[in-house]
Amino acid sequence: AKDYAAADKPLTDEILEPMLDLFMVETGRGAKVPGIDPRYMNALFWSPRLFTSRIQFVQKGLRGAVETAVTAGRKGLGQDVDFRPASVMAAKDLAAFVGTGVGVLVYLKKAGILDPNLNRDIDEPTSPDFGKPIVGHTRYDFWGGEQQLARYTAQLVMEKRTAPGTGVQTDAPIMYTLSRLLRSKLGPVPGVGWTAAEGKTFIGDPASPERMAWEAFVPLFVAD
Repeated sequence: AKDYAAADKPLTDEILEPMLDLFMVETGRGAKVPGIDPRYMNALFWSPRLFTSRIQFVQKGLRGAVETAVTAGRKGLGQDVDFRPASVMAAKDLAAFVGTGVGVLVYLKKAGILDPNLNRDIDEPTSPDFGKPIVGHTRYDFWGGEQQLARYTAQLVMEKRTAPGTGVQTDAPIMYTLSRLLRSKLGPVPGVGWTAAEGKTFIGDPASPERMAWEAFVPLFVAD
């Protein structure tokens, strides 16, 4: 926007609206599901707009990179076209996000800071530990929810899942992985209903009525 203003170019709604939409996505306020009252989505799922924003952030970044590359090619051919600020910004933000995360991981490895025994699955995309370094007694997750999408995508493609800590791989059919993704995004009440119906918690532990009541109603600081 500043570049447009400096060049005396008009800031039209066609330019500003995509930038505002990108701002909403990058701050965790993704698009609403068309035709469905947001109140129902909030009752069924935990923070649905935050989850959709994680998907849209990647989608907008990849699309922005393609659009920016095409525009650069057209300008190279002598065509009078302008870069779309929102597309350039989305591509830059995605590249910075991924590049920074990967750079930190590479540095920790090259510097010998990571204990191989504690970080055995850090490069395994089907593991919950993927991309999460453990330094000392602390696990760091700087991916802002994007790691989970990458992990579930890898599990869907490979039909495998890796147990955290042990590194043991087991078969994970597509419908099993999709059901776990759905369950992980449910709100508290639907989540309790799923646990009661299946008789197991999300991590596979037996679920008794006493334990479910304790986890549902007792404050976290007491439970801890």
